[in-house]
Amino acid sequence: MVWLRNAAKDDYSLDLDVNQDQYQFVASYKNILDYAFYKKDKERTHAFIICDEEVAVGVIEYSDLYELMAYNLCYLFIDRRYQRKGYGLTAIQLLLQKLRPEKKFSKVSVTLFEKNYAARKLYEKAGFTPNGFAFEDEYDMEMNI
Repeated sequence: MVWLRNAAKDDYSLDLDVNQDQYQFVASYKNILDYAFYKKDKERTHAFIICDEEVAVGVIEYSDLYELMAYNLCYLFIDRRYQRKGYGLTAIQLLLQKLRPEKKFSKVSVTLFEKNYAARKLYEKAGFTPNGFAFEDEYDMEMNI
């Protein structure tokens, strides 16, 4: 059974990594945890470890973006050993199940690198659509919740 647990500082010892060709698209999971634990406005950022039973398979993180009145899915990181097995989509669905009852915001946004075709396909499958906002080599997608 896949579930999300709150990330903790001892999660820095997890053995998680992506394939080398993905380094251009995603931060290391330790940098993702740094973002959640040490960011100036860290109370607006929430990180979860994606678990299959008791095995950590990745990290998902979101922030509350009051200025956009949206949740921002900051990071989705699936370890290379667990990619293409449905964990990313399941993690997004589990996160949405946590966010919907809050009713703090009515949409979730995510920013992607233009050439990250696998991520785009995943987010489209989850229900995200481009919102027309783009800059440099990145663009945004969003979904109403």
